[in-house]
Amino acid sequence: MKHIPVLLGVLLILSACATVDTPVPIEDDAQNPSFETPELRLAQDWIRQAPTYAQQNGSELTLTEYYVLESYPEQHVMTFTFVTQDHEGVRQHTVEVLIQEQEIVRAILNGVWNEYTQEEIQEEIQLTLSPMQCDPYPWDEMIGSTAEDRMMNYYALLGIDAFITSSTTAEAVCMACHICPTGTTFYARVHAQHADVLRGDGWE
Repeated sequence: MKHIPVLLGVLLILSACATVDTPVPIEDDAQNPSFETPELRLAQDWIRQAPTYAQQNGSELTLTEYYVLESYPEQHVMTFTFVTQDHEGVRQHTVEVLIQEQEIVRAILNGVWNEYTQEEIQEEIQLTLSPMQCDPYPWDEMIGSTAEDRMMNYYALLGIDAFITSSTTAEAVCMACHICPTGTTFYARVHAQHADVLRGDGWE
């Protein structure tokens, strides 16, 4: 996973192992003109318009961590803090935002609230699938530009909200049907109540 360090007054640097040493407030971009990505801007604008921030006098939006997952599609994960103020006083919040292909995929507020769907977080688990060459799957005929899209579209038809990513091994693989792995491993995050459906399709 590639980490993106956040530094004031220096050029944006991408490195494989860097972290955010000092939280960087991004309310005033003039103070931090060099650090900018389309994904960062998207996340910043989205949070400011989201219900918690917009309706509870949100302020002090601060980026504390930003990294890029080496997955396909590439995913940008950012963690922010901010404060809100209402009749009960000032509250501190943390929100983790995940962006994929220039779209907000999830936004988890304080670890318990899905700010994107406006509902409480249900217990989730992660399952994996390592297909063999030529093995058929029920999503093979689904519409989608990637295997992940076809999988998610298939499960959406079943009423299952599955978030699927993948990684590909650098090792060579053979081409024997039903014997050799394709070299790609898929990862699915789903609500625990739907796990058995995916297991029926070969997920573990």
